[in-house]
Amino acid sequence: MKGIRPLRILFVEDNPRDAELAEAALAREGLSFTARRVDTQDSLLQTLTEFQPDLIISDYAMPDFDGMQALAVSLAHDPNIPFIILTGSMNEETAVACLRGGVWDYVLKENLSRLAHAVKEALAHRDARVERAEAEEVSRMTERRLRALIENGLDSISLLSADGTLLWESPAVVRNLEYDENQFLGRNIFEIVHPDDLVWTQGRFARIAQTPGARDTGQFRLLRRSGEWRWIEAIVTNLLDEPSVGAIVINYRDITDRKQAEEALRESESRLSLALDAAHMGTFDWDIPNNRITWSRWHEELWGYTPGEFVGTYEAFSERVHPEDLPLINAEIQRCMASREPYAREYRVVWPDGSVHWIQGRGEFTFDENGRPQRMRGVVTETTDRRQAEEALRESERQLSEAQRMARLGRWTVDVPTGKVTWSEELYEVYGRSPDSFTPAFNDFVNVLHPEDRESMREWARACLVGESPAPLEFRTITPVGDVRHIIGQGRLVRDARNEPVRMVGT
Repeated sequence: MKGIRPLRILFVEDNPRDAELAEAALAREGLSFTARRVDTQDSLLQTLTEFQPDLIISDYAMPDFDGMQALAVSLAHDPNIPFIILTGSMNEETAVACLRGGVWDYVLKENLSRLAHAVKEALAHRDARVERAEAEEVSRMTERRLRALIENGLDSISLLSADGTLLWESPAVVRNLEYDENQFLGRNIFEIVHPDDLVWTQGRFARIAQTPGARDTGQFRLLRRSGEWRWIEAIVTNLLDEPSVGAIVINYRDITDRKQAEEALRESESRLSLALDAAHMGTFDWDIPNNRITWSRWHEELWGYTPGEFVGTYEAFSERVHPEDLPLINAEIQRCMASREPYAREYRVVWPDGSVHWIQGRGEFTFDENGRPQRMRGVVTETTDRRQAEEALRESERQLSEAQRMARLGRWTVDVPTGKVTWSEELYEVYGRSPDSFTPAFNDFVNVLHPEDRESMREWARACLVGESPAPLEFRTITPVGDVRHIIGQGRLVRDARNEPVRMVGT
């Protein structure tokens, strides 16, 4: 029955009593329905729209309106409404004409016991016809969608025979390989396979062709019309035994750009690896949720591990960090996680032999959509030599400063671009001046010299500035209390890599 609403039956009958008898006969057979009766064409047209019947039962002969006229009106309104003739008498010729005209069945009024069966059969036929029409429409829509996908999709589809002969190709093949439409129909696909890939592809194809339903994937090169070789990734399926296909289906897409990007990435990673090895730099990748750390070979060596010895946990990392530095590292990591800033820290690592090594670590965090840290990736370098050199330099400067203090030897520098003059503490003592009250600008410095020595100092300074190497200059200075001190000064010009003067230094 149609839907879940009660069955609706429309009687086209001029005799109300005959309609009542028909309704009673249907009710006795267990049919649940609502009914209406009409006896004119106008009332039929109106009731078809308002009542929307599921079935029409019509008398054949009526004074002003007959069954065939009612059938014509019904078919024009909705050809899917079953139409049954219920008549007092009908000869065989008339019955055949009715059935050919679109009547589903006819029942004689003297045989109302057959009416319910005719109604059920008509409705079942109607439902089957509607379902078949709906299924056909779904099939047509599916076919249209599939055709649209094939004709407008980026992927190419080809149908091949068991020996690789092209039977059919989708429009994408023409677009991607730039051949004319159907140019390769009837030709073997292996004609355009790269020679280096030919043996491999033919072997894989032959194995698939031997097994119905077999499927395989692969990557190989095809020749474009322009002469360019293009990498493709293909899925090949044997549907030779499928009656609706009868071919080996190859679905493939162009992956040349991806291949080139992968090759560029491999080259970049190779260059990076060589650079890291040359610089003795290690890399690390910390999977924070799973507490899993991956180190490069150089990272392990910087930690005093043999390759593969590091177990890859934060606890193992912490074991060799100097105890004084570990709290600082932990605090810095937490701070960078919270602020999402890059991590940078220099710290000490203690090797199993007790030696201490300085390490510079740098890294950045990545976060999930909820802001939780997921990974930390970065690099480490050993800075022990630099640290030792800096310490040696500091010690040398300390010793030099002490020697200068003991020898009353002062140092000075002049920044050439800015003209800024810097004196050591010992030089202030030599001149009897205090850093708090005297600024060692050149003109101020010249003014504290003996008047007879000022011009010679200016000439000596000009000679140094142009790159000459004047002999040490002996001159006199007058202290704030009036004492005259005899001093010997010497200096030289320092240039940068472009041979530009950057500073003057001397004592």
